[in-house]
Order: sequence, then structure tokens, then C-alpha cells
Amino acid sequence: MKTNSHIPFGLLTVLLAFSIPMSGTAQSYMTKSGHVEFDSSVPLHSFTGLSDHLVGKITLRDSIVDFYVDVHTLETGIGKRDNDMLRTLEADKYPFAEFYGK
Repeated sequence: MKTNSHIPFGLLTVLLAFSIPMSGTAQSYMTKSGHVEFDSSVPLHSFTGLSDHLVGKITLRDSIVDFYVDVHTLETGIGKRDNDMLRTLEADKYPFAEFYGK
């Protein structure tokens, strides 16, 4: 199964730009619950999946962006497809999808 995962980094960047204090004292930002969405295309149809369990941190000092989501929380709206996806992703072996950048 081919999937294309993305986080709207442009929106994230804009939100962070407005939340950084002028003094520059804040060095990192954490989220305890966020939203991640992915689009997938397979022969004969396409679908979207989502999770509201994205967790992560942005560290300005080290220029690090690190977000992760438990793949067991990804939902496509069809239970059988969700189970097939977890099997394909080997969710028991790799329980998290991570988005990391530096």
C-alpha cells in the first residue's frame, strides 16, 4: 500500500511565527495532541486517513522538529481497511510513525 504522509508545515510555521515572544526567551514548543492526515491511492480508489493523537516538539535552539503518532490511532473510516493498513505497516513491530527534521 502506497501512502503519502504530510503535515501542513506552512501553516505550522505561520502559527509558530505568531506565537514566538519578542524577547526570544522561549526555546521549545510541545504539543500533547495534534492532528495528522494522510492521503493514499491504490488501484481503483483513493482514501484519506487521520488521527487526532499527534504528539511532538519544536526546539528552536537546535532547529529540530520531531512529531510522532501511534499508527494504531490512524482511521480511514472503514474498519477492515484500517486492520489491513495496520498489518501492512507492521504496526506491532513499528507502532509509531515519526516526522523528524533538522
